[in-house]
Amino acid sequence: MEFQEVKMLSSNYKSSGGLIRIRADIQENKINDIMITGDFFIFPDSRIEEIENALEGKELNLDEIRNTIDEILKDSQSTLETEDFVNAIAGLQQEKLAE
Repeated sequence: MEFQEVKMLSSNYKSSGGLIRIRADIQENKINDIMITGDFFIFPDSRIEEIENALEGKELNLDEIRNTIDEILKDSQSTLETEDFVNAIAGLQQEKLAE
């Protein structure tokens, strides 16, 4: 049986719209599982779950991630911008490189 490396990474990003906390399982540079929490406002709040579901299985490619999040947030009200989420996820990449 062959085991693949799975890394649990976390990132905190403070924007003017609030704090974003990200925890993600990363395997072979792909997001297996991601959880987004924080002290920000978003309506409808189901958008966070939509973002999480849309990012699962995606490469850690910030351009793709930006496009995905932007599409989900276009009809939402939030104290955060797409770029705030992208910066929080970029923190995962920085943590991964630091290992």
